[in-house]
Amino acid sequence: MSDSRWGEPDYTVQLAIAHVHEVPWPEVLRMGWPHWLRLATDDVTTLTAPWTVEGTADTLRHTQRTTKHPDSHLAVTGPALSYFTRQTLDVVAGPSPSPARDGHAVSPGTVALIEARVDALEKMLLAINPVTAYRVARAELGLTTKLLTEGGYDRHTGTRLLIAASNIACLCGDIKDSLGDYVLTEWYYMASARAAASAGSPSQTSSSLADVALLHTYAGDPRDALLLVEAAKGITQHPSPRLAAVLHTREARAHARLKDSTATMRALDQAADALAADTADDSTPGFSNVDQEWLSRVTGRAWLDLRRPKRALEHLTTLLDEASLSNSPTQPLIYTARSLLTVVTAQLSLGDIDAAVHSAHRATDLFDSMPVGLARQYGQRFLPHHQIPAVRNLLDRLNETHADFGC
Repeated sequence: MSDSRWGEPDYTVQLAIAHVHEVPWPEVLRMGWPHWLRLATDDVTTLTAPWTVEGTADTLRHTQRTTKHPDSHLAVTGPALSYFTRQTLDVVAGPSPSPARDGHAVSPGTVALIEARVDALEKMLLAINPVTAYRVARAELGLTTKLLTEGGYDRHTGTRLLIAASNIACLCGDIKDSLGDYVLTEWYYMASARAAASAGSPSQTSSSLADVALLHTYAGDPRDALLLVEAAKGITQHPSPRLAAVLHTREARAHARLKDSTATMRALDQAADALAADTADDSTPGFSNVDQEWLSRVTGRAWLDLRRPKRALEHLTTLLDEASLSNSPTQPLIYTARSLLTVVTAQLSLGDIDAAVHSAHRATDLFDSMPVGLARQYGQRFLPHHQIPAVRNLLDRLNETHADFGC
C-alpha cells in the first residue's frame, strides 16, 4: 500500500492512523511504514492507496464493499485528515496526466453517456425514493470504476472518467449522508476528492473537500471543517457563484457549531452575495439545487446550531407551507426530508410537540416507504417524549412504514 509519490508520514500522522485502527504503537515502531498497515482495518485504504488510476479505483471499490456499522465514528480525523488534505492539494496542483491505457476502447461517446446519466441521477432524486436512486448510482459507480481499470482510452477520456467517478461518488455520499450513514458518507466524499484531484479538476476537488468539511461539522470536529473549507477555497481562485456559495455556507455551518454567531452571519452574507451573482447557467453536477430555497434551509440549520430555534423557523417557512413543500422544483425529496428534520428539532426545542409531530408525519408522507436511516433519525428526536400518545402513534408509524433495502 506504499505510494512512491509520497514519503513516509511523520510519526504524528502514523500515531493518529494507528490509534483509529487500534494498531499497538510498539507494532508500528517494530514493523515500520508501510508494513504495519497490514494490522489495520481496510479503512486505511483511503489514506494509503497510490494516487494513480489503479489506486483511485481501489479506493472506490473499497468504499462500495465496506460493511462498517453506520453508527461507527469517522475514521479520518485530526492529523490523519490533515495528511489526506495535503495529499489532495498537492495532487490537484500538479496532477500526473491521466495515462493512456490499452484495452477495449472507451470512446468519448461512452463517457458522454456516463456524464448524461450522472445528470439524470440527480434529477431522479427529485421524485423517487433515495434508496432506489442509491442503488442505481452505486451500479453506475461500479461500471465507471471498471472502465477506469479495464478499458482503453486516451488521456482526455481518462480524465473525464475520473471526474465522472468523482461526481457519482459524491452523489452516493449525499444520499448516505441524508440517511444518517456517516461512515459510508466519509468514504464516498474522500473517494470523490481523490478522483477529482487525480483528474486535475480544481472545482470538483474543491466541492468534494467542502462536502467532507460539512460531514466533519456535525459528525466530527468543526475546527477540522474550517481547515478543510480553507483548503477548498485555496484550490479555486475564481469559483463559480454556486461553488462559492457552497463554500461560504460550509464555513457558516462550522462557525455555528462553534457558537460564533458573528462569523456565521458573515459567511452567510457572503453566500447570499455569491448567489446573487449566479447567472443560472452553472451546469456543474451536484449544484442543481443550490438556489435561494437551498440557502434559506442552510440558514435555518445554522440558526438552530446557534441554539436559536425561533430564528431558525423564520428561514424555514416554505417547509411549513403544504403547497410549497410538495411543489419544490429544485430540492430533492431526501433533502426536503432532512430539512423537515431541522424543523422538527426546532419545534421540539420550543416545546411545540404537536407541531413537531405534524412535521414528522409530513416527512413520512413524502415517501411510499421512508428509508430506515431517515426513520431512525426522526424516531431519535421523539424518544424523550415517547409517553405522549401522539408521539407513540408517530413512532409506531415510523416503525411500520420505513423501508430497509439492505444498502
